[in-house]
Amino acid sequence: MKRVSVQGLVRFTQHVRREIAAPLTAEGKARLRTLIERSTRVVDDLLHREGLSDRHLPAPTRAALLFLRGVNVDALPSAAESVDSPPRGPAPILRLTGLPSKFEALLDALGNPASLVTRDAVHAAIIGEHRHVERLIEHHGVEPASLHADHRNMRGWLAYLAEPAHFERYASALDLARRGLEAAAAQNRRRSAALWIHFRPMRGIYRIRWNEQRTLLRLPTPMISFDAAAFEAMGRTIFLPEGRDGAVLNRMQSAEYRSVESALEAASGAVSLSRGAVHDLTASFDRVNAAYFAGQVARPRLAWSDRVAMCKFGHYDFTRDEVQIGAALDAPHVPEFVLDSVMHHELLHKQHGLRWSNGRGHAHTPQFRADERRFSRYAEADRFLAELARRARGH
Repeated sequence: MKRVSVQGLVRFTQHVRREIAAPLTAEGKARLRTLIERSTRVVDDLLHREGLSDRHLPAPTRAALLFLRGVNVDALPSAAESVDSPPRGPAPILRLTGLPSKFEALLDALGNPASLVTRDAVHAAIIGEHRHVERLIEHHGVEPASLHADHRNMRGWLAYLAEPAHFERYASALDLARRGLEAAAAQNRRRSAALWIHFRPMRGIYRIRWNEQRTLLRLPTPMISFDAAAFEAMGRTIFLPEGRDGAVLNRMQSAEYRSVESALEAASGAVSLSRGAVHDLTASFDRVNAAYFAGQVARPRLAWSDRVAMCKFGHYDFTRDEVQIGAALDAPHVPEFVLDSVMHHELLHKQHGLRWSNGRGHAHTPQFRADERRFSRYAEADRFLAELARRARGH
């Protein structure tokens, strides 16, 4: 099937989401309405000219277009007019020039088993870069929310490791991890190069890259809380067939792991991502927790995804204790009960956990499905989501 590429529409949709996250003046609404109408008309004209339909657009573009068509600017909250206030726009996202390359160099200096740089020298470099980043933030006069998410996480890593006790813990974890991982790695035929280890800001359990020069293993920074047994389980998970048994995931949900994770977030200046342009995830959690869990579920992290996608409306990250809801549901045409049904589904994942069998974790067990159907408007919400996905596919 022929595909039509439309550059910038997904990015524009993210701009719109930031724009409508706070009340708009009448002037702001008029400006936004014009921008949305102009953007959607450009796409519609392009499709008409080519004799095509929405289904010929790539999925992200199609989802973005559907979101924009659903924005009712007139129904958005209104802000008071002020002759002294300039037109409001979304806060700019600040990237700190040079930070990613310096960050990777620090990780390599620590993670390279043959590094010629002493750890004391690396720690001094971390302290220097931490101070430099803080000076830049002060110079630009920005809040943590204005930093690009990746740069904000790097800032937290630098601030955390600038503390001598935290750096020593990181260094000790590198030695412990190498001993625990090397034994399993030696049994893997594919692994032939030296093992480099990065404890870094990231999602998931691990990422690995193989080449002739090195085997680069990336692990979440809070894994510095692991003991020898946990790193041995990590080695089995990564390097050995049928090595997964849930031990690593269980350890990532421990109090020690969560403590390091919380300290890193505090150091980064983490911002709440639960308030969307239209819906509030905290309010949704409170409603669902009271109605279906007797208020007994501890609130996880709540965040809107940064993409308007229709293939996945929600996700529970066991490793971060985070419920992430698809940005496509943060729209005026999405009823509150539909959002709550997705929140209910994700909180059931938190409650039920994973059931492990033959090295695989199973989430949607029969008991899970039975509890899922306890949601009072389950069938209605399911139909709404199915129709939303169908429209996004262009069917």
